[in-house]
This record gives sequence, C-alpha cells and structure tokens, in this order.
Amino acid sequence: MINKIQKIKKIISRLFVAVFVNSIIFQKAFAGVEFRNPIKARDLRELVKDILDVVVDFGAVIVVFFLVYAGFLFVKAQGDPGGIKKAKETFFWTIVGGMIVLGAFVLSEVIQNTVNQIKS
Repeated sequence: MINKIQKIKKIISRLFVAVFVNSIIFQKAFAGVEFRNPIKARDLRELVKDILDVVVDFGAVIVVFFLVYAGFLFVKAQGDPGGIKKAKETFFWTIVGGMIVLGAFVLSEVIQNTVNQIKS
C-alpha cells in the first residue's frame, strides 16, 4: 500500500514538473507570436449559420450531380423497365434530398430572422 502511494506521488510530481517545463518552453518558443482565431463567427448563431451555409452549398452541388446522373440513367436504360425503374428511383430520391437541403436553408433563414427581430 505504501509503495502504491509513493508511486502515485512520484508520478504526480513528474507530471507537475513536465507540465511546468513545457509551459516555460511554450512561452519562450511562442513569445511575440499572435494566435488568431480562424473562425470568423463572433457567436454561436453566426457559427451555426456559417456551417449551414457550407452544408447547403455542398448539398446543392451534390443534388445537381445526382440530377445529371439520373438523366444519364434514363438515357442508359433505353426502354429497359429495370433501368427505367432505377432511374426513376434515383430521380425521386434526388428531389427528396434537394427538398431537404432547401428546407434546411429556409428553416435557418426563418430562425435567423426571428432571432434578429427578437434581438432588436
């Protein structure tokens, strides 16, 4: 039992010394260096809006890609019922995905406008 306590004390003291030495080295190495926040948002609302804008922009590109892909599947099917069914399903789910992306954008705008009205 005493050996375990001594080992724990030794580990804690080594950890304290390591943290102390590292903090001194860090302060010396980065003296005069200014760390800037890479996030442009000033609060959580702006951060969520910025993230959602990126998601909507990326989602719109994906929707356009899959609309072109669904058109390709229609052309590739050449009257084959199985191919046409697959193309219709791809087109349908692409439209559903597009509506979800559009709905997320509209919902974020409504929430943002509501918060702005309450704030002012």
